[in-house]
Amino acid sequence: MNTERERIIKANQKEFKLFYNQLPFIVPDHIIDYTRMRDQLVSEINSYVSWGYHRTKVDCSSLSKGCLSCGEGTWSCLFINNKCNANCFYCPTSQNEDGNPTTQTIEFPEVEDYISYLKKFGFKGVSISGGEPLLSLEKSLHFIKRIRETFGKEMYIWLYTNGILANTENLNLLTEAGLDEIRFDIGAVGYNL
Repeated sequence: MNTERERIIKANQKEFKLFYNQLPFIVPDHIIDYTRMRDQLVSEINSYVSWGYHRTKVDCSSLSKGCLSCGEGTWSCLFINNKCNANCFYCPTSQNEDGNPTTQTIEFPEVEDYISYLKKFGFKGVSISGGEPLLSLEKSLHFIKRIRETFGKEMYIWLYTNGILANTENLNLLTEAGLDEIRFDIGAVGYNL
């Protein structure tokens, strides 16, 4: 008997491999207790936080412009390549092929085509993601520079990285290109700062 639940369990086991047994799944008998505990915690912090996004996110009082744009759905995430130099257990893809910049399954080998896409849909923010965008530093810089030249400060631009290739020279190049914000996935490096 192959139910939908069993299919999902097998898919998770395949994806997370050795880590699957370390995932703390909720036991149905505990759901009521956990819900009660959550409600108690929420009531205790309610007067100290600024809720956002239809009360799905806690403490939205000092989010970056990138976070705000993401939460409002006014941004485009450009996957600059399909390569990564980390091996995060939680990553769902192999990330071992260099590809064209892509968003929403649309490829943008030319930055001007991506700029037209941004204009057409009125985006206010762009994130550069990977794989790992610092593996394609020249391409990342080219896209950031052209987006900045076209939109000026009206477009907020940030980049996601595992930080393995982050150094003073690369960070200065990104700043000079017009990057507003950088986000490090410290889980990719075992939380080693």
